[in-house]
Amino acid sequence: MRGDGKLEYLTSTTLSKDFIFFPDSMNTVTESFNIAPREEAVQFPTVIAEAVKMHWEPYEDVMFAEKIEKPLIFYDGISELHGTAMLRPEGLSGSGVFKFEKAELSSNLMKYKYMEFDADTADFKLVDADSSDQAMFNTRNVNAHVDFNERYGQFKSNGGGSYIEFPQNQYISYMEEFKWFMDTESIALSAGDNKAAETADTAEVRLEGAEFKSTHPEQDSLNWYSTLAHYDLKKKIIRAQGVVYINTADARVYPDSGEVIIYRKAKMKTLDNAGVVANSVTKFHNIYNATINIYGKKSYGGTGDIDYIDENDQKQKIHLNSIDVDTTGQTIASGNIESADGFTLSPHFSFRGKVILKANLAYLTFKGGTRIGHECETLKRSWIKFESEIDPKNILIPVDTSLED
Repeated sequence: MRGDGKLEYLTSTTLSKDFIFFPDSMNTVTESFNIAPREEAVQFPTVIAEAVKMHWEPYEDVMFAEKIEKPLIFYDGISELHGTAMLRPEGLSGSGVFKFEKAELSSNLMKYKYMEFDADTADFKLVDADSSDQAMFNTRNVNAHVDFNERYGQFKSNGGGSYIEFPQNQYISYMEEFKWFMDTESIALSAGDNKAAETADTAEVRLEGAEFKSTHPEQDSLNWYSTLAHYDLKKKIIRAQGVVYINTADARVYPDSGEVIIYRKAKMKTLDNAGVVANSVTKFHNIYNATINIYGKKSYGGTGDIDYIDENDQKQKIHLNSIDVDTTGQTIASGNIESADGFTLSPHFSFRGKVILKANLAYLTFKGGTRIGHECETLKRSWIKFESEIDPKNILIPVDTSLED
């Protein structure tokens, strides 16, 4: 049996010139399909569509409306469903790709209300307004809740190795939860309640937070942990907080205030007032007031200060104007001490020259001149040239037949 006219079902109205009626169902290609909104009781959103492929099963109390060419328009024209809507007395659901506010959410089951919707399992991405083909933010296997009145989306990982991608920053993150604020174009990310990492490499300090990992091909999967982060969609900047330390080369770098900022192409902002322990196993050397650039898992550099503590436990600060990594992956550093600095190896030895730090050696190497501290007026106090690793508690200056002043 065929017919034409208007079909009304729940809050929907369908117009067609060719309804095809079967004993248990009806099929048609519509001229128009609309769902009137309802805010009370069982809620329904506004839906407007032109030609859709419709299948209605009245005895099962369900109507299917599938996109043909143009999508189904939701929520007063601000969203599009590229897929199939399913209308029941219990509410409206859908499957496919839902596009809204520069976002795309893919799910086999989305449940729509008056001005919000939910999906237990979904893939979500935000598309760059300047390049519709490039994602700014991408994640899979999340539980999603989107509220158009409050203008936010709340997402939580379903586990199973799901992670968040920042394609333009060339980073991924295993954050458990994030909240997207539509109007401010920002995302707040949280590690959740059960994210603590403890491995053989990090057993001394239990790292609270979720892992961030670089996907830049030249950074050798540089990774670190954060408890909270924000992503600026306009500037494409990741601001991570609660970062205890970052392992790079043989060292452990401690960011000031636990903040790490990542720009496009995985470039990490210079860490000011950072701490460095070199190396992370022996912990022989502690550098502070450091300005550090981390280039990757195996490379970093910068400047900083280190303390020399003599036999009387007196501290003297040495500025290291170069901190680097050698070809073996070992931290090396150097600084210069001038005569005007009044530096002493101990109350008995003055020093001027170059100071060299090698992370695998327990003591600093001094290369320059030393002068014995004495009060004998008849003995000239000459500067003696030498190069040696110096134990502050047991100073031994090498003397051989080629000794020079």
